[in-house]
Amino acid sequence: MNSNLRIFAAALLMSAPFWWGINLLSSWVEEGYAEQRITAYANVLAASGLQEKLESRLPIRRNAQDPEMETTAVLSLLVREDGTQRILFAQNSQEPLPIASLTKLMTSYVTGTYYADEQEVLVSPRAVEEWGTAGDLYAGETFFVSQLLAPLLLESSNDAAAALAEVIGKEEFISLMNEEADLLGMKHTSFKNATGLDEEEPNRSSAEDTALIFRRLQEELPSVFQLLGKKELVVETAEGVYHHVAFTTNELLRTNNFPVRILAGKTGETPRAKGALVIATETPTNKGYLVFVVLGSEDRFGEMRNLVEWTISSHSWSLPPLSL
Repeated sequence: MNSNLRIFAAALLMSAPFWWGINLLSSWVEEGYAEQRITAYANVLAASGLQEKLESRLPIRRNAQDPEMETTAVLSLLVREDGTQRILFAQNSQEPLPIASLTKLMTSYVTGTYYADEQEVLVSPRAVEEWGTAGDLYAGETFFVSQLLAPLLLESSNDAAAALAEVIGKEEFISLMNEEADLLGMKHTSFKNATGLDEEEPNRSSAEDTALIFRRLQEELPSVFQLLGKKELVVETAEGVYHHVAFTTNELLRTNNFPVRILAGKTGETPRAKGALVIATETPTNKGYLVFVVLGSEDRFGEMRNLVEWTISSHSWSLPPLSL
């Protein structure tokens, strides 16, 4: 046996106990073994300098059944502090589905990427005639781009979406939405409009793609992402005149007893899409954050609560206390 082969064999033998130990510890947590036994074994592994690698396996799913979700597609995703991600639960998460006003996540992404914050937007008669949710805009009013993002994302204003798209032309804007989706790797997504309204062929995306654009907003356009965590904001015209207060459509942001703090969220609802909702929350350990997506739901807020509660309770988020 040559020297290189000996080194490889030795490394393999040394690493085997660690991975066997990690898998054993994970299975004990999942099977609900006594905490004393888990703690003792974790202490042994930690004493061998393996604490960091142990923690990299967290959270560990307990011996829990899958959640009962009465919705078409759901996703529970952990985003770690280093940017890596891990799916904690998924159901039909790659199926292209109508997404209603979750569309406005991409509308705001294109706006934030291609427009200047203080670029002026003149609201046209055609924009205010856009069917559905309105942001109380009137033809002839002028706003800065940044000022239209509040009604777009909090109120889910269709007239704000239409006004922003008309800056470069509706067709060009929709083309950019699809180009950006391709560049971001959103393989199950296609856009027909900037609002999310049901058309002959509605905008479609998957739970995984929705989580992806949500993450991109957080990473690349944090000021836009922060709007998604606001309960209300004052909207002013470009002249600095008070216009109205935009209130969020996300009921969960007004809930006091939610399992973890909500960082951001976006709602959507049309007859074809039913209820849609995406939120980001803190983790129980405040390390990284969680993204949850619900598509095609008759009770988007109730189903979201069920998904979040299941994700938190069905996983062990930290190692047992070590006593070395």
